[in-house]
Amino acid sequence: MAAARPNFLFLFPDQHRWDWLGLLGQVPVRTPNLDRLAQRGVLFRQCRTNSPVCAPARACLASGLRRYRIGVLDNGMALPANQPTFFRDLKGAGYRVLASGKTDLYKHGFSKKIDGRTPEVLALGFSDTVNQCGKWDAINTGWPVPDDPYMAYLHQEKLAETHVLDYRRRNQMRRPPQNIIDTASSPLPRHATLQGSAADASHRQVQVSELGDWRMVTDGRYKLITAPEKPAVLYDLQNDPAEITDVAGMHFEELARLTTHLAREFSAPGFGVPAPD
Repeated sequence: MAAARPNFLFLFPDQHRWDWLGLLGQVPVRTPNLDRLAQRGVLFRQCRTNSPVCAPARACLASGLRRYRIGVLDNGMALPANQPTFFRDLKGAGYRVLASGKTDLYKHGFSKKIDGRTPEVLALGFSDTVNQCGKWDAINTGWPVPDDPYMAYLHQEKLAETHVLDYRRRNQMRRPPQNIIDTASSPLPRHATLQGSAADASHRQVQVSELGDWRMVTDGRYKLITAPEKPAVLYDLQNDPAEITDVAGMHFEELARLTTHLAREFSAPGFGVPAPD
């Protein structure tokens, strides 16, 4: 029997200092989960980034190339759509490559769409994404009307204004005469922080991927997920951006419409999707 292939969990926190790990004992921070990962795996102590800037660093990691070779020199530049990435290599080898959070690989303005799934990012090699804005970019695009998964979730939880006021205050403190970068904790509950939201979205992605040969289609308002011998799942992204409640039994017209679209897209009529009553 062939050995099972390993799974890969790739965490990429933005601006995470090398010494902000509790097990290193350099600064008084508590990182029990990261400590456990390091203790169970490999801890590299002599690493360097190809760029101290966010988007170029991510592009270098995705491509395995230095930033001047891929042309991503600052935060306003996108990874070329035809650039080979290790995401594509993994997908080509049969892996389901899922991304949740701020990929920051393609610069299509602030909009990431309510479901966080844009063709430009999927083309880089992902099977599915919940691509979110950063904390400040989310305000630029998502107030007062949300246009990415994170702000859509905050609007749903009635916490969007809390986040907006907090970051406007922080931005004001960066200006004269204060000139202070405020690192205070967010006033949001843990589950509503950008990190908490991304973690929850990742968990849902893994649950869906475990369905087996699953397929998904969305029109921006509704998302349909199907798998062989499994009931179809339908989410109303406008009223439930966190994808918590299955509404397949309540929206038969949308279910039928997206089922038809899915069958046409994948040339697989009736792929695991029950016909509506």
